[in-house]
Amino acid sequence: MRRKTRLRHTRLSIETIESRICLTAITFVAQGAPLFYATSSLNVDPFRASPATMSISDLDGDGDDDLLFAMNACLDGCFVNEISWYENLGGRFGNQRIIDSGDSSRSTVYLSTADIDGDGDLDVIAGNYRTDGISWYENSDGRGNFDKYHHIEDNRTFFSIGDLDEDGDLDIVAGSSVDTGHTSDVAWYENVDGAGTFTLGQIIAHDDAAGSLPTVWTVDVDGDDDLDVITQCFSCEDRRGIAWSENLSIGSFSSAVTISTEEFEQIVYAGDLNGDHFVDVLTANEERIVWYAYDPRQITAWHRQVIGGGADRGFNDLPHVIVADFDQDGDVDIVKFEPSFFGEMTIHWFENEAGTFSLPRTILSESTFSLQRAVAAADIDGNGLPDVAYVLGDGAVMWLQSRLIGDSNNDGVFDTGDLVAVFAKGYYESPFRIPRFDDGDWNQDGKFDTRDLVYALQSGNYADVTATEVVARGQIDAAGADWLFVASAVDAVFKRSMAAEFKRHTRPFIS
Repeated sequence: MRRKTRLRHTRLSIETIESRICLTAITFVAQGAPLFYATSSLNVDPFRASPATMSISDLDGDGDDDLLFAMNACLDGCFVNEISWYENLGGRFGNQRIIDSGDSSRSTVYLSTADIDGDGDLDVIAGNYRTDGISWYENSDGRGNFDKYHHIEDNRTFFSIGDLDEDGDLDIVAGSSVDTGHTSDVAWYENVDGAGTFTLGQIIAHDDAAGSLPTVWTVDVDGDDDLDVITQCFSCEDRRGIAWSENLSIGSFSSAVTISTEEFEQIVYAGDLNGDHFVDVLTANEERIVWYAYDPRQITAWHRQVIGGGADRGFNDLPHVIVADFDQDGDVDIVKFEPSFFGEMTIHWFENEAGTFSLPRTILSESTFSLQRAVAAADIDGNGLPDVAYVLGDGAVMWLQSRLIGDSNNDGVFDTGDLVAVFAKGYYESPFRIPRFDDGDWNQDGKFDTRDLVYALQSGNYADVTATEVVARGQIDAAGADWLFVASAVDAVFKRSMAAEFKRHTRPFIS
């Protein structure tokens, strides 16, 4: 008698399924990054000047992140200093809006945004490499009109912002400029009235070496709820390398405690990298990324670990490293740009896996002009994931759009809405149409087929985890592994069509 193979709907229960894998967010563990990166040009006109730095934040208070640039060298060899921003219009960007078009005696190399005057909007703070030092531009109406310029101090370049004296407003810590020709120091400037009026600098750290360029971070290193200061100095004599000074009370600081004597590593992040609630320090140069893990309970409080190295690519410059929670798992990851004057650029991602960083995974490798120093990360398209913006040597502004695998409608969630949408477009196994990511080609092989469904569900991003049912079983891979196609309690017609497509590409088995 011929035995029939029949598909039977059953409720999913908790049990051991031997070698089978349930493709559902309840039971499936994501393998690797649950992200897709698409690189494309932002619709910003190529710059006539080379952006030296970039910041991304909501300058007009409308809830999305805008682009802020400082340019200091024309592409044809001239010199200019210009600070401008571009409004985010739902993933598109408006026309250039000039904040400052000062003369070439300035050279803005560092930008940040913060509410300096306490009026609830973001102001712009700039650090200059030549003259003028540090200044800030007041966002006078909260809509991105920066019509008031305020000078803070000459001969300062890199800075950090924080409430050092715990009086409820934002102060500034800044390092001396490399062009001063004098001794090197780090000073803090008190915001005395909460409205952006700053005192003269109070010296935190001093070094007799001339031409040094300290960089600074403000963070609570010792966990006593006030902000300490981490400094870094190139070519210093007494404070060579990286050190931190404890905030003793109301902005008075201790002598420096050495973290590392490595002076040619730039601080790119200070925060908890491994979830032990202690502040760590991340540094980088063109050759390597180094993590200084802090644990005051140990004899050696700062433990040095090399996370990842890279070959010398002929680009003798400071590193292009961005730190953010790219995979949204609660810890920060690392993205590193490796540009070259020889026309090649590679972007690597290091995943933070519970305090252990993965080997570098290549996000992008392409031939292009050399990368400038302008790189930044923020949620540009509003889908809840940090994107990466960068500027090429020809002035073109590019971005890496971060998307969840399966999230075709870019709402930040992979759910039944995405599945219904991609099938409705008609790209499934079409021999005549080449799908994009938004059309269902989630594994980027130029087709939308069952492999994309498996790949997307395997990523572990699927959000609809209620009332799940086993709607199909079969073997889909060459190794003969058993798979279950698990769907949620969605529209019955959609569920049946999905099950039929799955069965058409598998070898059924009976359990």
